[in-house]
Amino acid sequence: MKIVGTVIKILVVLLIFFQGETIYGEQRKYNVGMRHISTSMQPEDVEMHIMVWYPTSEHAQHTQIGPFEMEVARDANVEPGTRSLIVISHGDGGGHFNHRDTAAYLAKRGYIVAAVLHPHNNYGDNSEEGTYTNLVNRPRQISQAIDTLLNQHVFKETLDTSRIAVIGHSTGAYTALALAGGRPNTANIRVHCDTHHDDPIFCRNFSILSKIKRYFSPQDGWAENVIDNTDDPRIKAAVLMAPVGVLFNDEQSLSNVRVPLRIYRAEKDDVLRSPYHAEFLKEQLSLQPEYIVVKNAGHYAFIAPIPDSMKHEVGEVAIDPNGFDRVHFHTTMNQEIVEFLSRSLSQ
Repeated sequence: MKIVGTVIKILVVLLIFFQGETIYGEQRKYNVGMRHISTSMQPEDVEMHIMVWYPTSEHAQHTQIGPFEMEVARDANVEPGTRSLIVISHGDGGGHFNHRDTAAYLAKRGYIVAAVLHPHNNYGDNSEEGTYTNLVNRPRQISQAIDTLLNQHVFKETLDTSRIAVIGHSTGAYTALALAGGRPNTANIRVHCDTHHDDPIFCRNFSILSKIKRYFSPQDGWAENVIDNTDDPRIKAAVLMAPVGVLFNDEQSLSNVRVPLRIYRAEKDDVLRSPYHAEFLKEQLSLQPEYIVVKNAGHYAFIAPIPDSMKHEVGEVAIDPNGFDRVHFHTTMNQEIVEFLSRSLSQ
């Protein structure tokens, strides 16, 4: 009887362990594969670049890609299995390496991660920053990136179409929320900037938009200002880092959001001032999000730590408030994101 009891205890422990793998993500850590793919965005006929991080058993080595140093296996085979897809949308003027540490962290734990370089709104070509066209195109670009991954021979056999999530920072978080069911109303920009003069950086960045009466005058009414057809029903969860929230500044904009959200607000965000963005979203969403205020953080705290050799060149993106440790914060944040995605995508 003692032997039987011992066996039962062992089986219970093993059951809890394997349940833990399902709830909290894979226990095994893989090497990180990396592959560049691209797709043509139509009707603009512009090439969109996508960098993909993924789990592999092949040897990873120290690799220099531009100014960045990473331990990756370039163009390696994907580890077999059924895997979630996480798509990352960077902020205005950013790039597909902005969140490279988060992408690698997820890949080590079994996720396939695709980081998009948004055409005409990136570090090399930012010609559409602050334009209506950019707000319309960004969600469409993420949806096409998903289509591209699902049709890539390298990835399509391993991706689970029922487990897709998006991570976005700043305008990338606007993109993520639009994909998750939010209905952007561009009239809100004009209303907000006419009545709130304590959000100057946001209003300056969107000054081109706010002067286009056709799209941004509140007299035009709801229907003419809404950006329709941004949602992608394949998105099952989203992480919003320092989100642009003003475009969703009414009840109708958020009524269709039904997926789990995790929202990060930087306590010392001077680019997107509280309470007009992340705070507003938390208060208005019908499905209560996980909401975290990152103490002493600035707007750019969510971007991967900048190499010393680049700090002078990139300027404020590399600068944190005194006493804030971006490296330490990312260690915590990446762990939290994996736990959130594991919980949300297993439902």
